[in-house]
Amino acid sequence: MTKITYTIITIAIIFLPVWLITLVLIDNYDRLMNEPWEYVDSIQSDSPIDDPATREDSVSLEGESKTIEPINGSRVITATITAFNTVEEQTDDRPCESASGHWICGRTDVVACPPHIPFHTWVEIPMGIDQVFGATIIKRFECLDRTASKYSDRFDISFDKDMEGALNWGIKTLQVKIYE
Repeated sequence: MTKITYTIITIAIIFLPVWLITLVLIDNYDRLMNEPWEYVDSIQSDSPIDDPATREDSVSLEGESKTIEPINGSRVITATITAFNTVEEQTDDRPCESASGHWICGRTDVVACPPHIPFHTWVEIPMGIDQVFGATIIKRFECLDRTASKYSDRFDISFDKDMEGALNWGIKTLQVKIYE
């Protein structure tokens, strides 16, 4: 066989499977894109916040005054919200280990709560206003760390290693929804 024949055979071996896979994907495009994937339907959460029976709408339009009433084991308090980073300068010599013993580095859903709120309690804190729709952005946090005992109404959001984000957050007084 000649060198050209080997080249043609090599190209056919490499590109034939790619061509066949492309044809199969094109043929099944509508089914793949329009039907729900099985794994999406199997995702479950143990969080009480995701339970439709205890969940209330957490989006309000700017300018609307909405009173949040306690429902099914939740209450709303006004609290001071600060931010911290998981670095030794702001914590202790083990910045990634929370007061509850959990590893919190890399997590974006952790908050230090006042001592009277139990560990693993979920809270919702308004994080700002959506620039496109003007809706309040609500984020859920799990209480895995503690604020100092002198702060009975302070929550400290973990910004992990995002120093600029924590500085930009500053100190705010906001409504916090606590799920007990």
